[in-house]
Amino acid sequence: PGRIRKELLKECKGLSPGDRVVVVGNSNQPQLVLGPKPNGKAVKDNKAFMDFFSKFIYTPIPDYASVKSLYEGVVLKYGARLHHDFDISTLSHISAGYTPGAIQNVVRIILTPRRISRLQEKPLQVSEFIAHLAKYEPVHDEELEGLAAWTAQLPNHITEGGG
Repeated sequence: PGRIRKELLKECKGLSPGDRVVVVGNSNQPQLVLGPKPNGKAVKDNKAFMDFFSKFIYTPIPDYASVKSLYEGVVLKYGARLHHDFDISTLSHISAGYTPGAIQNVVRIILTPRRISRLQEKPLQVSEFIAHLAKYEPVHDEELEGLAAWTAQLPNHITEGGG
């Protein structure tokens, strides 16, 4: 977000509500936008950038039930089904702290067309998922705490009517 801050503000300055343009910003490290600047411009730039967005949506790391549902849905999306003996509960607990993107990538890597064709004779095993999940870094508590602190200092742009 910090790389595009100045350019985004400049490009969007000419937009008016009648232009019917929606600008959506997305970042896994939004707190970096508000980093200190040696030239003292940080406060001015940060305020302009934060005022630019009228709404902020925090999407947390999924909980156990969401991870379980995510695995089931993504496996189905790739044309497979989990065997009734598959230990989705253990896999969901092991996957705590991983992003939905990491989980989806793991499923995509495992469910190749060849692997899907062999599911009848060799059902999916939790160990297959763990081996690939280990290649990804989970979101650590310190990162979540930093993000929560950043979220707490966001300006309140939402009115009582929700708009």
